[in-house]
Amino acid sequence: MPNESRALASAAATVHCWSEIVPNRTFASLDKAIAYCEENISELHAIEVFVHSGRIPEPISDSELKALLSRKMRSLS
Repeated sequence: MPNESRALASAAATVHCWSEIVPNRTFASLDKAIAYCEENISELHAIEVFVHSGRIPEPISDSELKALLSRKMRSLS
């Protein structure tokens, strides 16, 4: 799982907001997409994050997302 979450973190990602006002944004990495979400959280009321991993599309698990967020938080401190 750590190798998979590292691969996901470096994969391109799209932040899709369910608001018609906020456009979708695609980033070179999931880390950059998460940073964008952190900086713009007040405008992102309902979002989906799509990771372009090259696999058959499937949602990442909550444990994978938690691992990615935990690693991101550790890198910020």
